[in-house]
Amino acid sequence: MSHVQWWNQNWRRGGLQERRNALIKEWEMYNQTFCGCEFSQRH
Repeated sequence: MSHVQWWNQNWRRGGLQERRNALIKEWEMYNQTFCGCEFSQRH
């Protein structure tokens, strides 16, 4: 079982982009740049 936790927050709206970027760097979070569906997967 994975220990990945989902954070249900749209950090790209409402002026949260800068805070989002700071948290990603500070907490060394994984930043997925695509939705993850079968149509957007990068090969």
